[in-house]
Amino acid sequence: MESPHVHISPSSKAGDSLNCLTSLLKLSLNYTHITHLPDSIKELRSLTELDLSNSKLIELPDSMENLENLKALKLFLLPESTVPALPKLPESLTSLAIVFNALTVNHDLSNLINLKLLLFIIIEPAFSSQSELVQVPMPRWIGKLSKLEVLTLGHPNISNLSPELGTLPYLKTLQLFNCGALECISQIPSTVTKLHIGICPLLTTLDISYLKNLLELYVFGSSIEDISERALSEDLLEWKISKDCGYNLARTFGKMMWEQHGLEEPMSFFLYCLKHLSYHDSGDLFALRAMRRMRMPIQNDLTRII
Repeated sequence: MESPHVHISPSSKAGDSLNCLTSLLKLSLNYTHITHLPDSIKELRSLTELDLSNSKLIELPDSMENLENLKALKLFLLPESTVPALPKLPESLTSLAIVFNALTVNHDLSNLINLKLLLFIIIEPAFSSQSELVQVPMPRWIGKLSKLEVLTLGHPNISNLSPELGTLPYLKTLQLFNCGALECISQIPSTVTKLHIGICPLLTTLDISYLKNLLELYVFGSSIEDISERALSEDLLEWKISKDCGYNLARTFGKMMWEQHGLEEPMSFFLYCLKHLSYHDSGDLFALRAMRRMRMPIQNDLTRII
């Protein structure tokens, strides 16, 4: 009898253990040395979960589109891996988590109309030949993912969020991380209950007055100053705001990101924190946690949170 869940060992070759597993439900290639998925992966038509975390893949086959029952895909590439372009992915996906070290081309995921959870993170920014940060708009295809409930976006070259974001009718959680070129957020769906913003240093304004369903707000590593303390304490259950972005805060934010998607923090993100963020105490941290509308004393320390 075929096992419904297979984990391929790190020493496996591409195609090993994949033949004749037509009833396979879950496949993990986590931390393997496989660089190419075989085209025959299309035969795994019962597959519902595919884990390519921390892999050394350099190419994905076009036949992945034929995985008609695939619901969840995790693709966390190690720094030495480069996938030039994503193939067309199956429309059956409801959960997609992608972490790239660098962006080589713009990916179009507009056909994934059944997605409910999307995590899309680019670690390293792209620079022009003059060593200037290349600014790009937010991908417009995000507006076509009308079933999205959780969106985590990390893109150091995005300069603005497209108006299409405001048209997502079911979005509950919006997380923006490491958007170093982002200067403004034009429109957030009014359905959002959790808004997390981390390491967006050019972002100086944030209008939450129309977010009547907002219950949780976390902002750090940005220069936002125009949110009134009164509005925060009266309307939110939980909130923290800080201009600082030390190692501990980044790790805390990272854990929140992965938890929203039911994932463990990938090694690539952990290494990013070590490389780019130096630890320091947040002595001038402006952080408040509203106490469940019980009017309890506000905590000024982060010992329970970090």
